[in-house]
Amino acid sequence: MVTIPGFRELFPGHKGTYEEFVKDIPSEIVISVLIMLNNELNAPLPYAENQKRIRNVVSFRYSKEQLAMLNAAFSNYMQRTKGYYDDDVFGRRYLLAMILKELNNFRSFELADTSPQYEFNILMAYLCIVQEVNDKDHALMPDPKENAKDPLGMYRMIWAPNFNQYDFNESTDAGFQFFKLLCLVPYAFQHYRGYAKEYLNKFGFKTFGQLLHSIHVITMSTLTYKKEEVLSKLTYINPLQGVDESHLKSQTINSEIGKRELTLNDIRKAPLFFNHRDKYMVIDADLYHRKTYKGPFFELYYSTELSKQQSFNQYSATISLDVLEKMLFQGIFSGLRASKYDCLHFDDNTDLSPDCYYRRNKSIFLTEFKAYLFPDELASNPDFEKIKEYIDRRFVKTEGGKAKGITQLINQINRLYANEFEFDEKFRKELHSKKVTIYPIICHNEFNFSMPGINEYLNTQFMSGLSAEVKAKFNIKSLVLINLDILYDLMLRGGTFKEVEGFLERYHRIIDSRNKQMQKQLHADNFLRAKSSFDEIYNSLFFPELKDIPKTSDITQRLRELIGVEQAQLDKEV
Repeated sequence: MVTIPGFRELFPGHKGTYEEFVKDIPSEIVISVLIMLNNELNAPLPYAENQKRIRNVVSFRYSKEQLAMLNAAFSNYMQRTKGYYDDDVFGRRYLLAMILKELNNFRSFELADTSPQYEFNILMAYLCIVQEVNDKDHALMPDPKENAKDPLGMYRMIWAPNFNQYDFNESTDAGFQFFKLLCLVPYAFQHYRGYAKEYLNKFGFKTFGQLLHSIHVITMSTLTYKKEEVLSKLTYINPLQGVDESHLKSQTINSEIGKRELTLNDIRKAPLFFNHRDKYMVIDADLYHRKTYKGPFFELYYSTELSKQQSFNQYSATISLDVLEKMLFQGIFSGLRASKYDCLHFDDNTDLSPDCYYRRNKSIFLTEFKAYLFPDELASNPDFEKIKEYIDRRFVKTEGGKAKGITQLINQINRLYANEFEFDEKFRKELHSKKVTIYPIICHNEFNFSMPGINEYLNTQFMSGLSAEVKAKFNIKSLVLINLDILYDLMLRGGTFKEVEGFLERYHRIIDSRNKQMQKQLHADNFLRAKSSFDEIYNSLFFPELKDIPKTSDITQRLRELIGVEQAQLDKEV
């Protein structure tokens, strides 16, 4: 978690305000500058090096007096924090907060050119926004003394205060999001064909291939890196003359300006900005990548007559089962299978098997797949009780007698104990009497479920639900939540369940070690490290060890084979 000092912390006693700094600058210019800076944060450079590079780019035209003022302010702050501050200036969440501020206070007038003073004023206004965001974070922080005796106090200290900031830590896998869309397309073609035609026609498209191409072009623009350019990530999308821009226009936030108070959720839905001089800009690459699948998923329902034919819950449940579970989840898990002698079994629409059962020798993976989306309103207005209630409702409690999440896994382990899984003949006849190892997994598809402490909280509930007899018979590992995009990436790299098992074992050892360290020396960093999710440790420690995705293999073809999609289907007129 990175905290950047705000205006009041850098310039105590200074009377300048956000409104005064930007009043003479059109919002379109301010927003365009902020988008440029936000995209530069994605340059493939070491973090500290990139921060220094962006700071030099921003301050290139500042006067000596302005540079001296800024250097003194940051130097004094660093001394006050006794070296804790690492000289960071630009953060994604702050830049997006300022973009929202400008969208909601849009000023439109002509300006011949931006002067160095205007550029300096934009930075000062940005530091005012940093202060606003930091103040809001501080207001969410509960009093440690009040939570000292609360058994949930540690989670109160983590979830609500860190939720907003954690939401901006996600680096979305663009390829995985495109794969999800590739799963949705043939299903929509077959089961929602009339509504799919209505949806595509809104953009002037006749085939799903045209929609995929449009999304692909925008996605690739966010991945462009021009190493030798000063602004190495700056890319404008400027369609050729005569090209239908309906799809691009549908994704721009401009049409919503002035209609109501805009929030980050509005940028999630419309992550492009139209600059009248340079055309279309992607406001935030990760928000656009997340929209790759979510956009068509929601739009197919809400922008067509489908919304009048069935409830959204019915539509969402159908897509979750038939597309995300049966095509995406099962396709990835099939790709991780190493040998035909391993037992792989998917949910057979009964209560007698998990979403995925995989046995390799005496190691059994029991996996439940949950395609839940964390409510946007919780991300915008984090509240501990609401966050906990949502987690409990989705993963702990039963509804109408139906098991959910950890309750399902407990039931599956009980069935293993009773030797009821007929699909694994070797286990029933040879291994049931032996000491097997069970890896209980909840596979999810929502970054926020990787927030520190959620895995630990659910594992506590899970372990308390297991009987003493079951614990004595099996070697049951702690519950682990894993984001499906991690397994997707591992599959592309030729990984198998054997590697997954190795990573799980290492994760458990790392958490045990960090908990011991926390008990020796309790401070904020040790506390959060001890609550780390599997996803966080995988991305920070395991990922750098992985071999590259084979360049000789046709990845697109492999993905199509996993889900049974042919190019002809994509090019067929709906």
